[in-house]
Amino acid sequence: MSVNQSNSPDDHKFSARKPTFDLSALSGEWHRGSAFLTAWENAFSMLFPLGEQSFINSVNLFKDQINDPKLLKEISDFQEQETVKGNFRLPGTRSCSPDAASKIQQASV
Repeated sequence: MSVNQSNSPDDHKFSARKPTFDLSALSGEWHRGSAFLTAWENAFSMLFPLGEQSFINSVNLFKDQINDPKLLKEISDFQEQETVKGNFRLPGTRSCSPDAASKIQQASV
């Protein structure tokens, strides 16, 4: 018997959003013309994928204890969104489940 483990409202929808903005204009000292602020923000962006992977790993530790289909779908969507963000920051990195990676690859075609 399935137990409702998700606390999300029934009409809640969560799905990965693929960024559509161009970051190529962010070159040189893009943050207020300051080399320091630019380096500071770039350093944060380089660390985010590690945090996103940590979130994914944390959720995966408990995934086998979940039998609620809605919550399992939310977990899959969460992993996909975190991966999209990570790949957008560091193109070519794959830090997700094979299922989420497959969805992202299909969406980008």
